[in-house]
Amino acid sequence: ITIVYQNSDYPGEHSLSLKGLESGQVYGQIAAGELTGPAIFSVELGLGGYVLELVDSYGDGFRDDSGTYSGGYMDLLVDGEAIFHVDQDFLDRVIFSFQVPLALIQLFN
Repeated sequence: ITIVYQNSDYPGEHSLSLKGLESGQVYGQIAAGELTGPAIFSVELGLGGYVLELVDSYGDGFRDDSGTYSGGYMDLLVDGEAIFHVDQDFLDRVIFSFQVPLALIQLFN
C-alpha cells in the first residue's frame, strides 16, 4: 500500500498510524509534529486486517482556526489506485479498516 499525505497549516497537530487489526502490531507510526511537509509512504503488507488512523490533537482536522479548509489530505493507494481519501471532512480522528487481500471493512469518522 501507499499512503500519500499533505499536511494543513498546523502539521504539529497530526499523527498517523498503521496497525494490525487484531494483533495491534505497529507497521508504521508518525507522531504529531513529525509530518512537516508532503510525504509518501509505501508499506508491504501480508494477509490480514489493518487499521489506518489519522488523529488531529486540536480537533479541527485540515481546517484553520476560522474553520476554513486549508488544503490538507490523505490518500490510501493500492496498486496506484485510491481506495480511501480524506480531506476537509476530517475533524479530530478518522479510522479506516481494511483487509488484505483487499476488502474494505469499515470507516469511522
